[in-house]
Amino acid sequence: MKRLLLSLLLVFLPVAASAQEDMWAPTTKTPTELKIGSDLRKQLFDQLRAQTDGKVKFQGSLKTCRNWAFFSGNTLDLNNKPKVIVKMGEDWGNPDACALWLKTSKGWVLVDFSFGHSDAFYIMWPDQYGAPKDFFRHD
Repeated sequence: MKRLLLSLLLVFLPVAASAQEDMWAPTTKTPTELKIGSDLRKQLFDQLRAQTDGKVKFQGSLKTCRNWAFFSGNTLDLNNKPKVIVKMGEDWGNPDACALWLKTSKGWVLVDFSFGHSDAFYIMWPDQYGAPKDFFRHD
């Protein structure tokens, strides 16, 4: 019986390790810009776009690191002009945008986001959510 259990462990342990490695793919161990036009970039922006009227593009830096993704940039209208997003009646008068995603066993999840913010409040996200601090360093 012990031999059978050991055999099963030896068979399934590499599968579990492989699944864990797949959870981190395709991101890297250090923040890396996600290629413009990539399927993942489109998927993440589609999730963020769902928080708007849908008639918006995003311009800026979208980086991945391990199972995290972070966007910092601006919102644009469909004519590539700055667009202010009004959420819950608040209009801060600028097109600033940021978002944080986490890749879970169920896929990428939008953790937090902001439109029109006036400061870099998102530097608290490493402490609040456990996101990589390297996303928020400005050398």
